[in-house]
Amino acid sequence: MIDSAVPYRVSKFAVINNAAFTVVHTVAPLRWLSVRLIHVVNVSGGPVTVNFCAVPPGGTPTAANALLWTYKLDADQYLRFSDDDIFPPGYSLQCQASAANSINVKLAGIEEYVLGFS
Repeated sequence: MIDSAVPYRVSKFAVINNAAFTVVHTVAPLRWLSVRLIHVVNVSGGPVTVNFCAVPPGGTPTAANALLWTYKLDADQYLRFSDDDIFPPGYSLQCQASAANSINVKLAGIEEYVLGFS
């Protein structure tokens, strides 16, 4: 059993679909996610539009909760961003691309229990 008070590293990799949003990571109950890095790369031969959202529990990905919305990446182009965003329990980071299997996402961060928050 994992001790809920111990921080742990989050390292996720996802190949993004174009039919629906792909969940890259969902924050565990009673923990908060501090994002250190998000790396988005276009692995296709043409331009691709990317949507990347931080979705609250029970919510849906929209422009209102977007970190990137209709962001264009040309062939073999990548975007790295890290601004130490912190997401509460139950939030999910989700991504969608305009072409199937054209975008790869790498997410790195730390999930930890935060005393007094739930």
